[in-house]
Amino acid sequence: MTLAELCAWLLPALARAALAAGAATLAVMLLRKPLRAAFGAGAAYAAWSLVPAASIATLLPAAPRGYVEVLPALTVWAPLAGASDRIADTAGAGWALAWALGALATAAWLGVRQRRFQRALASARPRADGLLQARHRAGLPAAFGLLRPRIAVPVDFDSAYSERERSLMLAHERAHIAGGDLWAGAAVAALRCLLWFQPLLHLCARSFHHDQELACDERVMRAHPGARRAYAEALFKTQLAPGPAPLSCHWGQVHPLKERIMMLTKHKPARGRRAAGAMAICALVLSGAAAAWAAQPQATLAAAGAAKAAAVTEVGYGRLAPPLWPQGSRNRGRVMLELEVAIDGRVSDLRLKRSSGYDELDQAAIAAARNWSFTPRTVGGRPVASWVRVPVDFEPDTSNPAAAGGDAPGLASDLPELDALRIGAQ
Repeated sequence: MTLAELCAWLLPALARAALAAGAATLAVMLLRKPLRAAFGAGAAYAAWSLVPAASIATLLPAAPRGYVEVLPALTVWAPLAGASDRIADTAGAGWALAWALGALATAAWLGVRQRRFQRALASARPRADGLLQARHRAGLPAAFGLLRPRIAVPVDFDSAYSERERSLMLAHERAHIAGGDLWAGAAVAALRCLLWFQPLLHLCARSFHHDQELACDERVMRAHPGARRAYAEALFKTQLAPGPAPLSCHWGQVHPLKERIMMLTKHKPARGRRAAGAMAICALVLSGAAAAWAAQPQATLAAAGAAKAAAVTEVGYGRLAPPLWPQGSRNRGRVMLELEVAIDGRVSDLRLKRSSGYDELDQAAIAAARNWSFTPRTVGGRPVASWVRVPVDFEPDTSNPAAAGGDAPGLASDLPELDALRIGAQ
């Protein structure tokens, strides 16, 4: 795959993923409080899995819709000759570079925040119980580390909290580790880097961590139902610090303390309601991912060998008026069109399968294709509607006679015969 082809695939894929992520984020923001009220904080936290699921679904192969033929490329020559017409197709590479720089900048920003937190623990003292005793209080206790998770406690952990409170705080951080919350935070950070141009991911990251902490509180209270008062007192004693590390789980650092304590006074949902919530979340994630996947342009399948045995004649070129070279354009590129050829040879439907990266070239190819006609595909001697994929190359080539003479551009002179057509799949 060439750099131009990689850019032609990468940029639309990122745009689709960002659009799906934004729609999924809005959906979760609207549903998180009703889900929390109906099924508990764990359901609201689990609903955030819709965001990566919808994003990934846009990258999966699209649903097939039938057979398609891939015709050899048609070449449209530039009307003027000259070495200056041979310019590189750098627009796609430029956008890809901008995306890469933005992703690196976002990763650096999140990395600096995480590094600042872990640097403050450089002088932490290992304890006999396996914890790290820091020399400060801000942001602690906290769990951090993906491959080797650790728990850091504040300098006054033993003196400021009772034994019951210490036990509950450690249970909270261990619940984060056991529940995979550190990995979930890393996934959110990675998604923010890859789709850094989607502002909703950054604006709603705090809400994600909010729901993560409430869900962890709910798990701890389920295991310690009689410890609500001690748990709330431990929260009151904890010093809140702004700007938690993005790859760590902090005690009381990412959401309003009042709401967290209010959640402790509510009765936890029964097992049946939690099971219903799990089924509702599964349905939400699956339906959202399916909707994102179905919204893609449909893929096509190649004609099978069995069809060949049924006396199939493939689509042939008919009357193809050449696209006009866009006036003033000095760009080059390939436009991939998908055309539905009706039984009378007319183009009944048209889709832009892949853009050249330049709107003027795309529109020139589309405008010409609407008036094309083909020799229709036949099966058993009868014409049938089918799809054909036509690549159209816009090339500023000084060796072309038409270009050198300044005449109106035309198709390449060596258009293939019908028996040179090839069948291909996406």
